[in-house]
Amino acid sequence: MSRQSPAVGPLEARPLDRHALEGPLPEPIPTTLASVTKEYLERIMKANNVIDKDLHIESVQCRRIGEGKGFNSHCGIFKLSYEDHLKGVVHSTARNPLNIVCKVMPPYEETVCPAFLLARFWGAEICMMNCMSSDPAPVCKFPHCYYAAMRKDKEKKRHIGIILMQAITHIEPGNHIVPLIYRQCRAGLINLARFHAKFWCGGDPKNLARKYPELKSIRSVTSRETGVTTKYMIETGGWKDVILMPEYSRIHTLVSMFARKVKSIANELRIGPFTISHGDTKSDNFFFTDAKEAPDPPNPHTSYAPEGEGDDCITCDFQLSTICNPCRDVVSFLMLNLSSENRRLWLPQLCAVYREELSRNGVTGYTEKKMMSDFPAWLLWPLLMDIACANQLRLFLEKFKKETDQIKNGDTQGQDYEAERRRYIVNQHHRERLFSALEDFEVEAFVAKLGTDLNLPFFGCCCLWALK
Repeated sequence: MSRQSPAVGPLEARPLDRHALEGPLPEPIPTTLASVTKEYLERIMKANNVIDKDLHIESVQCRRIGEGKGFNSHCGIFKLSYEDHLKGVVHSTARNPLNIVCKVMPPYEETVCPAFLLARFWGAEICMMNCMSSDPAPVCKFPHCYYAAMRKDKEKKRHIGIILMQAITHIEPGNHIVPLIYRQCRAGLINLARFHAKFWCGGDPKNLARKYPELKSIRSVTSRETGVTTKYMIETGGWKDVILMPEYSRIHTLVSMFARKVKSIANELRIGPFTISHGDTKSDNFFFTDAKEAPDPPNPHTSYAPEGEGDDCITCDFQLSTICNPCRDVVSFLMLNLSSENRRLWLPQLCAVYREELSRNGVTGYTEKKMMSDFPAWLLWPLLMDIACANQLRLFLEKFKKETDQIKNGDTQGQDYEAERRRYIVNQHHRERLFSALEDFEVEAFVAKLGTDLNLPFFGCCCLWALK
């Protein structure tokens, strides 16, 4: 007759170690996926009440996932197998995960952002996962975090960090190349609305610190430095690189105007209401049920999907979380994950779904009129990201075209060509969807009405140069 393990039971929701960002740690932090051993995982997961005390991890297998290019994380799925020391013990199926996701901080030379920004991104995600995983009744769906820590390695003069979290294996993530269908888009907006409602600050961003003091690492995208920082990035050549790219010819006038009015644009981005924005709402960060057999609504007047249907969605990757207007997420999600045709057709319905879900979770007063008035300014945010990364983007496009010409001429030596080709197609879709939205919402006319910047504060420019 089998015996019950004393540790049997669901995983208790509890805060991560309070020393995640400072103070002593139980184990040194691995710096690569290869150095995440079965011994390390067993000690950390037992210490954090993730697996039963009488289980032993017999082996682990790691498969790299994600972009595979470094960026802000090296990410892999670890498949675990256990050796049961106590034969006949029935272990809980709610514990002892067979798969976990592990993220480690990449070396600085493999990232696309400065070291201080990388540390800021990781600090934000650790704080977010800490806060949400400790919620006994979360309303928004996200991967549960088992363990997270980050430190400054004084010897190597770099930050190191690790996050262990639930692996999402029963549903698939979106694919930015393939536009979302209506049910998927509705599900994603419902989860975003629940997330925004949980951290709603109203008209004062300081309300967040009063309600969630553990989220002190979450910064505001509407800080006074925004205008100076953006102006600095543009003046160092980003906007000129965009204008040199034929791919951006449709918006050259807007980009030139943007460079002269960026501080005025930043003032528009300081307008509330405020909440925590996810910040990276490309469809790859949303996991959906397979609802392709469910018909999309044929016209804007079709009723919403029945309550409870189509809302099985899990959102991941909170590294770019910041305090700002929720329209940042809504605009990016709708404009970049839908085809332009479907976005025009479904926009009224989907915005109504988002506002209704906010209301169901206690947030009132975010009207359709207010939401639509916020759209033009926040459509400039993805354009700002393009300008900030324009030099790297231009070099990539030049390299891709060169490799394409080589393949046409019979040279097939490019081993990563297919990965680069996918990235090129993603960029094509991004541009087309963004440009059509900029035109539909008359963003160029919106920017034309804003005041022109007179000058850039010298002291702020010197500080930013020092950080560089």
